[in-house]
Amino acid sequence: MLNGLYSILEESWTTADHTEDDRIKIQALSLARETEMNIQDTITNANVLGDAVRFMHTHNKVVNNMSTAADQTDQPVKIVQEEDSTAGDGNRASSMF
Repeated sequence: MLNGLYSILEESWTTADHTEDDRIKIQALSLARETEMNIQDTITNANVLGDAVRFMHTHNKVVNNMSTAADQTDQPVKIVQEEDSTAGDGNRASSMF
């Protein structure tokens, strides 16, 4: 996706640099500006998306472990809140017992 945006950006700058028509130049510069904003949004959202994928992956492991534990004992799994030793801010983490 970024390659396409970079191609549009490059072509819009080339058009703006080589045209004599002021309207075309303004449109090309406007496209370059919009494309730059799209690139920034894509890069910013990529970080958010990566965080979301990691969050889901971690929580799917927890759910799968809970399901496996419940299947092995034929009893419901009790979730107990305990201190998370990796978080110094008092956050709580769920664990199975």
